[in-house]
Amino acid sequence: MVAAILNEVIAGLHTLVTTGQPTTIDLRRLPLLPYDLQRLRGILGKGEVAIEVSALGATRIQETSLAAVWWIDHSNDLGDHLWSTVEMAFVPTLLPATIEEASEAADKLQAKLETWAQPYQ
Repeated sequence: MVAAILNEVIAGLHTLVTTGQPTTIDLRRLPLLPYDLQRLRGILGKGEVAIEVSALGATRIQETSLAAVWWIDHSNDLGDHLWSTVEMAFVPTLLPATIEEASEAADKLQAKLETWAQPYQ
């Protein structure tokens, strides 16, 4: 099973390079034993970047030793591990802000600036 997943990672990287489209492998949908997950983690290795996201539980994004391959672990609010994915992407798809979020951020900052600047006018 590990070899099949590694072949999917290779295919996902080729897709990323040729089309720019990310690919995600949802490991919870595969019949993997704990040993398989440990072996897969060992082969993919650990890179330099680790990111923690707190939204509806904790998500840890760990760069693997391979560029554009990310190991993502999802947990609930109690810290129970829910599932893992392996994502082939230039930047993990969970991270980039949407246009709407960026627009909302500009509006929020504008309102804060106006409130902050009032005593100085």
